[in-house]
Amino acid sequence: MKIKKNSNLLPVALVALGVFLGRGAQADTVLDWASLPPSQVSNCNGGCAGTLQGFGSDAAASSAGVTVTGFGTPNIGLIWGYVGLSDSHWDYYLNWLTDPGAGQLNDSAVGTIHDLTFAPNSESASAVIESFNFFPYYVSTERFTYDVSILAGTNVIEGPTEFTFLSDATNDHPVSLDYTGAPGEALKLRIARVASTLGAGEVEGGAYNIAVDTMRFAQLPATDFPAGPQVVLDTPADLQTNDVAVYVPPVTPVDDQTGPPAFSYLDPQTGLPAFTYSFDVSITNGDTTLVAGSIQLELDGNGVSPAPSISSADGVTNVSYPGTNLFLSGGFHTYTLTYKDNLGATYTYQAVFVTLYATLPATYAIPPGSGEVEGFTWLTVSASSQVTNSLDSSIARAVAQLDGTLTNPATSLPYTNEAALGPNPDGSYNVDTILNFNDDGSGEGDFPNTQTTFPGLVPAAGDQWFSGEGSLYLDLPAGYYRFGVNSDDGFEVSALPPKGVFGSPIILG
Repeated sequence: MKIKKNSNLLPVALVALGVFLGRGAQADTVLDWASLPPSQVSNCNGGCAGTLQGFGSDAAASSAGVTVTGFGTPNIGLIWGYVGLSDSHWDYYLNWLTDPGAGQLNDSAVGTIHDLTFAPNSESASAVIESFNFFPYYVSTERFTYDVSILAGTNVIEGPTEFTFLSDATNDHPVSLDYTGAPGEALKLRIARVASTLGAGEVEGGAYNIAVDTMRFAQLPATDFPAGPQVVLDTPADLQTNDVAVYVPPVTPVDDQTGPPAFSYLDPQTGLPAFTYSFDVSITNGDTTLVAGSIQLELDGNGVSPAPSISSADGVTNVSYPGTNLFLSGGFHTYTLTYKDNLGATYTYQAVFVTLYATLPATYAIPPGSGEVEGFTWLTVSASSQVTNSLDSSIARAVAQLDGTLTNPATSLPYTNEAALGPNPDGSYNVDTILNFNDDGSGEGDFPNTQTTFPGLVPAAGDQWFSGEGSLYLDLPAGYYRFGVNSDDGFEVSALPPKGVFGSPIILG
């Protein structure tokens, strides 16, 4: 997805000792994305998974999008992950403006993360993360800022180092790392989008306008080691293609999973939903074979209970843990799987996932039966005819526009609201049904035959630069809840304190 223009953002108030080695000490593998590998999709849209898992893995010779100089990286597998939004993923971009190809950081909004794990398949091989270039592919006033770090599991072992730059349509924004992991150690390159300090006339870079290029890495020593047993995806449905089943070096769809856990069952004691984070992987034999009795699984450093279910057939061993009754706190959590091969070598695989829990304080509640109105109040603000270039597609911009503090650089004054005001004192509208809006009122969303236009906007006017805010009260007994929003641009869901109660908005998602 190249760029999102219609910026009807919806903040809805509702009640996550390496060894340094100079360049040239070993041969390189370079990801240049210059041509398309088999089964890969360029400019992946419509919710497809983006860069193919396994792209760039075990590179002993050059291939489509991958250039190997000298020995290469025959024992290093790549795992492409993210911690972000529903449309966040790595994307394969070809023939884009000044560059023949690049790896897009799709939906790289402030607060999202794109990860790339370099995983040796031998306890004797070390991964070397060398460098890459940021590629902001428009000439614009957009500023991008990233924190770049290297992790082993959840431990940060290098960085974070901040990189900030203006969008200039060149891939000449280098990041030099030159970090060598311990033998057998998986290294995770983390590229985390953070808020920029903006100069005069600058805007926060669009989430769909940034890529990386010329990703260099290497292997030490320059020896092709026998591959040990490795974690692989267990079904073609988990792959980032619908029609080709391929071997993928150490990876599981659990890694970098973000969001609320899967709904499992109702707790028989409380009657409330219980949530679980399961762990399901398969291990395939390499040049050496797995010792099934050596398998151990930990969650956040503690052995899981009950023990994982283990079954083997045709050289593949399945490890499954249901995660029963896991009421985890919010933040990062790690499954650590260890096992040995028939030669006594030990292998470690870590899968990191993120839980997005938020706890609402009792002071944010109002007494039952307080007489609040049914449904929503909805406020729309628009500056469609006043915007001569573009507005930043971010929550910060939407909030400033709703607050009347978003400044028009042409006048140095706040944009005026062009939307028709509703009957409420703040210009909002009462909506006593559901929120299902579209620019022209045509059929969209998850509630058939209920769609309508955004309150305050004229369908034929072609409004582009507007923001909306919906507020409502919810009757929520104590327990776990999940909310869903379907929006083509962006949204923020927050819980607000009642009038007269001290407190700040609590961002839920």
